[in-house]
Amino acid sequence: GVLALWKKNKVAIWNSKRKTKSVYESVRSIGNGFYVVSQTVRNVIKERHTGYGFGRRSYTYYTTRYQPSIKFGLINQKLQTIIPCKYNSISDFDSNDNLTIIEDNGTVGIISLNSLKEKNGEKMNLNGLNIDSKAVLAPMAGFTDAPMRLLCREFGAEITVTEMVSSRALVYKDKKSAKLLRKNEGSICGAQIFGNDPEIMAEGAKLALEISGCDFIDINMGCPVPKVVGNGEGSALMKDIPLAGKIIEAVVGAVKLPVTVKMRAGWDADHINAVELARVAEAAGASTLFVHCRTRQQMYSPGVNPEVVRQVKESVRIPVVGNGDIYTPEDALRMMQTTGCDGVMIGRGALGNPWIFAQTAALLRGEGYELP
Repeated sequence: GVLALWKKNKVAIWNSKRKTKSVYESVRSIGNGFYVVSQTVRNVIKERHTGYGFGRRSYTYYTTRYQPSIKFGLINQKLQTIIPCKYNSISDFDSNDNLTIIEDNGTVGIISLNSLKEKNGEKMNLNGLNIDSKAVLAPMAGFTDAPMRLLCREFGAEITVTEMVSSRALVYKDKKSAKLLRKNEGSICGAQIFGNDPEIMAEGAKLALEISGCDFIDINMGCPVPKVVGNGEGSALMKDIPLAGKIIEAVVGAVKLPVTVKMRAGWDADHINAVELARVAEAAGASTLFVHCRTRQQMYSPGVNPEVVRQVKESVRIPVVGNGDIYTPEDALRMMQTTGCDGVMIGRGALGNPWIFAQTAALLRGEGYELP
């Protein structure tokens, strides 16, 4: 990028690679290498009218007008867009090194300095594997088969995960379970297994990699389905942290590839223990944590708590990926800005909408995106 000063506090950034120019009408330094910038945007307002014709018959027609408004964003010293100009206001850093942003609908968000530093062009890292895209396709039983994973990969999902498979079924040579582990080409693909016995999980992990040729193992500790938790598997393991730690340690010791863990916020509102499990998982050798910010009790009901993701991120050194109610690129951006997480995992938001991955990648780069 090239910075051209037109007059005091007015700049233009030319991106020679993309052949685009961004003009900012004001620049305010807020320290730590970041600058608040503003642009005037045109809001399209459509208005409905009722007219009357022959015989006083009514008809409806629409008119369009444009209303200008000033929006604020954030750039860094390298002239990279960290937050696009789409917010009503962005504050200076407070005493805790946090920014406050206000959206059109009045929603107030808090962004930490650490999360902003991570947006400075860094890639998500999966145990040494640098990933350009920060959006991961979540494993979903009955949905994320090989064709869906391949389709999402074509639209930008660099990391995908298979449907969950029972480790016990693999050890018992169940052919139907083995068929679920077909790896899709073109992406970093993980094989997800679940179970409640450390030894069987370790053996199942080895078999899963042998059958699939996947790039990493993901341990399911988040499934809320009754028939799974009824066997002490999935999110039921969040009620037995010592056992969960033994399972992770056994799987890590059995395979040479990265091991990730998918978890929930906790069992219920009275037992929010994602931070505790995250620390145990890190100590046991997990490479990355996928955190769904609902409890098992909530299942998939409305209302997520991204604060849990932020707390997990601040408690461990390994990458943390936020998950839950991400249906638009803006949802993904908000999750990363408010929690400081390294990436987002998109599940139901990708159903019938595979291009959300490319759109999310574009928005996180500070670019616009087109609707299909």
